Amino acid sequence: MENNSLNYEWLEGNKEGLSSVRVNDQYRIEFEEEFEDGKTIDELLAAVPSVDVNSEGEISLRGNADVLVWINGKKMGMNDDNRAQILRQLPAEAIASIEVMTNPSSKHSTEGTAGIGLKNQHVPGGSASRRSYDNGTYLNSDGDSKKHENSMFLRLGTNFRPDDRNDVYLSAIGTLGHKWGRTTTIHLSNVPGQWIVNVNNMRESGDTRGANVMLGYKHTFNPDHFIDMNVSYNIWRGPNDNRFHENEIWADGTEEPIWQSQHQDVKISNWEAALDYSLQALPWLRFEAGYKGNYNHENSPSSYAGGPDENGLLPIDELYNRFKYDTDISALYVNFSGNYEHLTFSAGLRGEMWQIRTRSLGYGQTDADVALFKKNDFALFPSASIGWSFLGNNELKLNYSRRIRRPFGPQLNTFENISDPSEVHLGNPLILPEYSNAVELSYIKNWTGHMLSVSGYLRTNNDMISHVSFLAPMASDPNVNTMYYGHANVGNMVNTGVEIISRNLLFRRLTLTTTLNLYNSHLKAWSADYPLHDSFYDVHGDKQNRLMWDVRCMASVRLPWDMTFQAEKSIIRKDKKEGGSLYENCRHKLKHRARPVGGKHIYQFLHHFPYHYLVHSPTF
Repeated sequence: MENNSLNYEWLEGNKEGLSSVRVNDQYRIEFEEEFEDGKTIDELLAAVPSVDVNSEGEISLRGNADVLVWINGKKMGMNDDNRAQILRQLPAEAIASIEVMTNPSSKHSTEGTAGIGLKNQHVPGGSASRRSYDNGTYLNSDGDSKKHENSMFLRLGTNFRPDDRNDVYLSAIGTLGHKWGRTTTIHLSNVPGQWIVNVNNMRESGDTRGANVMLGYKHTFNPDHFIDMNVSYNIWRGPNDNRFHENEIWADGTEEPIWQSQHQDVKISNWEAALDYSLQALPWLRFEAGYKGNYNHENSPSSYAGGPDENGLLPIDELYNRFKYDTDISALYVNFSGNYEHLTFSAGLRGEMWQIRTRSLGYGQTDADVALFKKNDFALFPSASIGWSFLGNNELKLNYSRRIRRPFGPQLNTFENISDPSEVHLGNPLILPEYSNAVELSYIKNWTGHMLSVSGYLRTNNDMISHVSFLAPMASDPNVNTMYYGHANVGNMVNTGVEIISRNLLFRRLTLTTTLNLYNSHLKAWSADYPLHDSFYDVHGDKQNRLMWDVRCMASVRLPWDMTFQAEKSIIRKDKKEGGSLYENCRHKLKHRARPVGGKHIYQFLHHFPYHYLVHSPTF
């Protein structure tokens, strides 16, 4: 189970190269060179302190995988399912700056871009999991994969300025990508009434197509007084075709080959609107207020076919599912910020009204056959920060924010997906929003060629949303138990930690950036009623205490003839304690980049050694 709390990663800008990185509004990292052509945003983020990107493109902040990503202040149609694919298609050259915010204010800004890029990559990977339960049941899995992706990115933008007070801007972003690959997974199990060995070979292929169009208007009363409004439309489609070949071996020695194919077409459309008002009311005080709206629609049909051999697969009607998911979020905010002598401050309040509507359709069903499921909620989210600069380049900063994590589509889908041989995927419509409160105290010291940041933080999560796995009878055969996978509210968690970031310029050519993150997660014992087969199944977990640490070190050396060399090493350790889990991840990166004087070609060497070891706790 991951350390779940809400954080933001905010990407903005429209320049031709990355100019800076700022983490937690604490410091700014200046890059002396542009990034290599063909580098994507997810690769760019991997170089940012506190941020980690795994081989699948999934982003985590301080070991926390539950993050939100904004581009130009917009979601760009991204959700937990497609974010990694979209970020892999966007080139790093499109980004002017990256801002990582653990305690964001009430307001976000937007800006347009223009350009074109092309990306091709090959991604090896693998996974290993060990799941054991109190009754002696276990399910072990080992996988190996090789995936390929290529993508094209297009940016267009224009700005019309009839006079010094009025600006009309229009921008468009388009992405087109294709992926293919294979994955081999070996499952070992002693679940009663189930195979003991399952060898699953999967071939996948799919396309990703997305577009964003934004139209905006800004009126400037004076340099310190303006109103900005914009509306944008996002569309994203991801048709995928997967083919599975399973070989099941049972306890009596019999083997059963199974062939399956899956076609899934994820369709997401999204409208976003924003109205921002800003006024420098006093020399030391700025007032901001506005409206943010996000209206999302998802329609994702999925169908299967199967048979004893590869040819002549027949549709499996009981596996057909069309999931419809609509989310409407409307927010009003107000924020005060300013500075007086050595003091900086900010205080804001945001009110959000949201509604979720879902409908899960089986084969041959229409909207009239299935009742619409609705959820509504309203909440207030305060935020505040205060900073004090002293003795030149020393700063203390205290932040507080309240955030929310809402359940997303697949977590609510009540369809029992039995296509995975190791577990049945089943959503939970009873999931409640997860609320978090975060306090952070930071000390930042800057001097010539050096920067030091020390942060202590406390985060509480109420009704935390997490994945759960449990053994329960199958709907088709109550005498046979199988593994179910879904999400539920698993109680309250408290996280406390310390993060140290050091950046040093040595010998005028060597830049060394080191990050140490040490934190403890405490989860209270919990129990939940999971909806299963028109009834409820009791799922519970014991108290957990986990001490975790993460060390990252990146060295960059500037060589003659405009050449650079980069090396990175990271180690993540999660110690097992009171029913917790163990996770180790070691990654080494070596990069060589050469740009001869007067030349345009680039030579790059990248070597990536991944190692993963994962043990699930008995209750998850």
